Amino acid sequence: PGIVEDADNAVVRIGVNCPPGNIFDCMGTGSGWVYDDDGHIITNNHVVTGGGAFTGGGDVIVTTHDGRNFPAAVVGTDPQTDLAVLQIEETGGLSPLPRASVDETSIGEPVVAIGHALDLGVSPSVTTGVVSAKERRIVEETVSISGAIQTDAAINPGNSGGPLLNMEGEVVGVNTAQIAGAEGIGFAISIETVSTVAAELLEHGEVRRGFVGIAYRDVTPGMAEDLGLAVENGVHIEDVNPGTPADEAGLQQGDVIVEAAGEEITTSSRLPLAIIGHSPGDTFEVTFYRDDEQMTVEFELAPLP
Repeated sequence: PGIVEDADNAVVRIGVNCPPGNIFDCMGTGSGWVYDDDGHIITNNHVVTGGGAFTGGGDVIVTTHDGRNFPAAVVGTDPQTDLAVLQIEETGGLSPLPRASVDETSIGEPVVAIGHALDLGVSPSVTTGVVSAKERRIVEETVSISGAIQTDAAINPGNSGGPLLNMEGEVVGVNTAQIAGAEGIGFAISIETVSTVAAELLEHGEVRRGFVGIAYRDVTPGMAEDLGLAVENGVHIEDVNPGTPADEAGLQQGDVIVEAAGEEITTSSRLPLAIIGHSPGDTFEVTFYRDDEQMTVEFELAPLP
C-alpha cells in the first residue's frame, strides 16, 4: 500500500483528441508518470498517436490523481521504442518517480503495475506480479524494443505508458503491451531504454540514430563452447551488409562485439542503446574478438535506412 500511495501523485491519465469540456470522451486514452521536476511526463508513443487509430496532433490532456486537468505539449516521440515525452506547465502537487537500475532488477522480483486500465475512472488501477524475464525483444511493424521486461502483472488497454514499480517504489519499466490470447504475459520497456530515449527527446526532440550494418545475436555459454569463442557474453555478428560502415571497417561474420562507444556489450539489447545518441557522421568505436584476438576499430555511422 505504501508504494501505491507514494506513487499516487506521479501517475496520470492521458487523453488525446478530447472534445472541449469533455475530457472523458477522448479518441485515445492511456497512462503516464511524472519524470522530473520540470513537468515532463513519460508515456507510450502509441498513446499519443492512438496506435494508428488517428495521426495524433490533437489536444493532449493530462489528468492528475486529484482530478485536475492540464493541457500537455508533446516534447518528442520515438516510434521505434514506443516512447513519448510530454510536458505540462503546472507541477504543483506532483512528484517525480525515482528510477531503479535494470542491472539490479532480478527475475522473480515482485513488481506493481499502475495505470488507467480500461479508463475506468480518475483513480488508476493497481495490479501485482513478478519480473518473469528480462532482455526480451518486441518487434512489431515500426516498433523494435530491445531489453524489455516480461511480467505477469496484469496489463490491460489503458495501462500503456504507466510505470512498473519495484518494492522500493522505483520505476523499473514503462508498461507497453500485452499478448492477446496469452495469460500472464505482459511487457514493459526497461527504465534503461526509457532514460536513454528520454534524454535524446528532451535535448533534441527526436532520437538520432546512426547505422552500423550488421545482423547479430546474443552469445551464450553453450554457443561459446560450441563455436570455441573467446568470451561467453557479447554480441555475435551473424552477417555484415556490404558497403555499410561495419563492412568498410573490416568487421566480419563470426566476430564478437564486447564494447561499443565505451559501453560494455553483454547482450544484444545493449548495442542499440549504445548507438542511440550517435548521429550519422559520428565516430563510433567497437571492440571485438576475432578468434582469441581482441581488436578495436573506429568508423563513421551512416544514416539509418
